Amino acid sequence: MAFNKGNVPWNAAIKKIEMQCAHCNRVFYVKPSRISQGAKYCSTDCYHKNTRYDRNTGKHWSLTKEQKIAISERQLGEKNHQWKGGITEDKRTLIHRRWLRRILKRDNNMCRLCNNSGFVAHHLYSYNHYKNLRFELSNGITLCENCHQRFHKYLITVYRVC
Repeated sequence: MAFNKGNVPWNAAIKKIEMQCAHCNRVFYVKPSRISQGAKYCSTDCYHKNTRYDRNTGKHWSLTKEQKIAISERQLGEKNHQWKGGITEDKRTLIHRRWLRRILKRDNNMCRLCNNSGFVAHHLYSYNHYKNLRFELSNGITLCENCHQRFHKYLITVYRVC
């Protein structure tokens, strides 16, 4: 729809607010609705220069290990948007993930039984019955999927015999 000469657009009365760019400190003007949406930059160039975004490749830059840990810790427990009052399993915690990584690293991602590449960190003493040993490195072993299945099959037959 084209405006005829002399017609005033419907949003002409909206006052713009003066702001300062977070990157280049240049003054720019925005509508009040843009402030609530987080307007901080005078242009997309300033936005891309000040954020972790590579506009040439269109990809976000990778975060450092420290940044990832800090983000993870900021979202733990009650701070997480999916918090349901403490009913989540312990296996989702940062402590458990660190235990997993340490077990896999200690065993060089190799199955301790057959020396194939292993992807399962298994608790030697039951995770549910020995809560004080859950995160002890001595209570973990790296197994491949086949050995992990055989390990459980053997334990089940031992429990049935006893």
